[in-house]
Amino acid sequence: MTVRDDSMAPEHLAFAGTPDAGRVALEAGPGRAPVPAAGILLPHGQEVAFGTRGPRLLLEDPHGIEPGRTVPFLLEFGVAGLVRLQAQVASS
Repeated sequence: MTVRDDSMAPEHLAFAGTPDAGRVALEAGPGRAPVPAAGILLPHGQEVAFGTRGPRLLLEDPHGIEPGRTVPFLLEFGVAGLVRLQAQVASS
């Protein structure tokens, strides 16, 4: 996923969750350094690509997640608050 911060200040992704996984862990960028207490930084006016080269969301103990299926997510940002979205599972 790609997240863009169009606000006037930096944002942080502090939490992610889905009922289709036991837990969703936030992981920092290359080298998988620990995520700061504030969460993953989303610089003002920039895009952050989540995945193999950037930060990522690691679904621990997922169940029923298959390519083509839509999965509900809840993301919590420091400024924007809670955001609910649906993500379609892609094949790897």
